[in-house]
Amino acid sequence: MDRRKGRAGRTQDGHCVRLLTKKFMNSLAQHPEPEITFSPLDSSILTIKALGLGDSKTFLQDAMEKIDEININEAENNLQEIDALDGNKNLTHTGRILEILPCAPNTGKCILTGLLFNVLDSLSIICTYCDSNASLFNDPFKQVETSKATMELCDDFKSDFILPLMIVQMNTGCFKKFVKDLSLSKMLSKESKDRLLKARKQTGNILHRMFQHNDFRDTGLPSNKESSVEMYTISSLLVKAVFQNIAVRNNKYKFIDNEGTIVLPVKNSALTIFRNLYDPESMFILHWQKII
Repeated sequence: MDRRKGRAGRTQDGHCVRLLTKKFMNSLAQHPEPEITFSPLDSSILTIKALGLGDSKTFLQDAMEKIDEININEAENNLQEIDALDGNKNLTHTGRILEILPCAPNTGKCILTGLLFNVLDSLSIICTYCDSNASLFNDPFKQVETSKATMELCDDFKSDFILPLMIVQMNTGCFKKFVKDLSLSKMLSKESKDRLLKARKQTGNILHRMFQHNDFRDTGLPSNKESSVEMYTISSLLVKAVFQNIAVRNNKYKFIDNEGTIVLPVKNSALTIFRNLYDPESMFILHWQKII
C-alpha cells in the first residue's frame, strides 16, 4: 500500500480510512505495470522509423521493460494497414506526415483523409477531443444541465463527436441562438474550446505546409441538422479510425459493440442521454466517451 499513499483522491485536509480484506490486499500488485508493456506502440514505432533507428523489434529489445513481440507485430501491422509503413516495414511518405501530426496514427490518417474531402477543420477538432480526457463542460457532474446542453448541441446527430464542433462554433459566434443562451455558454469550458481551436490551427498549418502546392478548400464546420452533407462525410471517415467506439442498438435499447459486448457508457455520453431516442433505422452511432 506504500505506493497508494499519494495525493490521488484527496479533496481536503484530514484522514481517509478504508477497510480491506486480507485476500483483496494480497491481490494488489506492489508496483504498477509499466505503461510501455500494454500501451499501443504505433506512435513509438513511427518515431523510431522517422529517426532512422532501424528495426523496431531490435530497438525495443533494449527497453528497460520487456515488451511482448506480439504487441510490436500488432502495431506494425496496423501501421501497414494505414499505409504508414510499406511491405518491408519502412516508413512511407504518409508515415512521415502521420509522425509529425500531434495525434495517434489512426486518427492522424483520418485527418489526412479529411483533407481530401475538404473537412480538415472538423476532423482536427474531433480527433483532438477524442485524444483528450478533458471535459467540454465546466461542471460535468451537473447531470441534468449537462444532458440538456448535450441534446441541444447534438440536435439531429445524436453522437458525442458532434459536441466539439458545435462548441467551437459557439465560440466563434456562428450560432446566434446559442450565443443568446448565456446559461449554456457559461457551462462550457473556455480552456477546452481554446485547446480545440489551437489544435485545429496547428494541424492545418502542418498539412498546408506539406501540401503548399495544392489548393484545398475546406467547407468549414458543419451544422447539426440532418441536411448537412458534410456531417455524413465526417461520420464515414470516422468509422475506420474509431471502429472500437461504434455501437449498434438492438431491439431492447441496448448498445452492442463490434465484439458483441453490451456497451455501458458514462452518464454524459450521448449513448446514455439519447438511449431511447434513436430512430429504428439508425445503423450505428459513434461515441467518444470512455466506456466503463
